Parts: sequence; structure tokens; C-alpha cells
Amino acid sequence: VGILFGKAYLRAATPNNAINAFRKTGIYPLNENVFPEEAFVASETTNRPELNAGNVKSPSHNTSSPDCIQQVSSRVVTPQDILPIPQQQHKGGDITFSPRPNRNRGKTAIITSSPYIQSLKTKTLKKKDFKKSYFMIIFQKAKIKLILTKKNIKRNQ
Repeated sequence: VGILFGKAYLRAATPNNAINAFRKTGIYPLNENVFPEEAFVASETTNRPELNAGNVKSPSHNTSSPDCIQQVSSRVVTPQDILPIPQQQHKGGDITFSPRPNRNRGKTAIITSSPYIQSLKTKTLKKKDFKKSYFMIIFQKAKIKLILTKKNIKRNQ
């Protein structure tokens, strides 16, 4: 796949293709009329004047008795009333960042110097000692378990 893509890319990525792409989009040389006026007609459908969302009173209807006057008031509800557009909130203009996880950062050092080599040796010795002691503890625990199981076997016989 890589070989086929490489050959096709080398044939397609020519300076003429790049120049024609800039010319076609009107970037260079600058062509302000690259998009005709008809291309912007679709965006005009969303440019509507906003209606006043006030209380609208409908005419009251008289029923058989004059005591019962029905008044209906309706309010135009816009989508922004139901679900407002979320706004980004800044606390005092400061942007807060989540902290990075703690990581042991490296230090600059001359790696051929004696103090650096000594510190590496001590670190490796500490690691080896830790591993030895850790495995000795595990081995001792396993040995104790093994002894206990042997005792159980002897008792059961």
C-alpha cells in the first residue's frame, strides 16, 4: 500500500497542481469574485429580524353569562427561552488549566562526568537491592506456605 501511495503521491504533488489550487480558490492571485452572488442566497434565509416576544392578548369571548369573561394571554416562546445558548464563563478573566500529572523530570547533566556516573551507579544498586529484598520476601512467604502445606499433608496421612 505504501509503495502504491508513494508513487501516486509523487505524480500528483507537482508545483503546477499547487499553483492551480491557489488560483482556483482565488487565494493567489487574489480573486474577490471567485464566489458568485448566488452562492450567498442560502445564508440569507437565516437573516431574519427578531420578533418582540411580549405578551399578546387575544380577544375575549363573551359566553352566555356576562360574569364569565375568558381572557387568554399567550406569550411567544423562542428556542432561546427553552434552551439558552451556553456562554463560556471566565472567573475574573483567568483561564484555569487542569494540572499535569506529576512526572520525574530529567535534569541537564554532562553524562561523562564522574558525579553523574556515581549517581547512576548508586541508583542502580538501590534498585538491585530493592529487587533482591522484594524477591527474598516473596520467596520466604512461598517457602512458609510450602512448609505449611507439607505439614498438612503429613498430618492427613
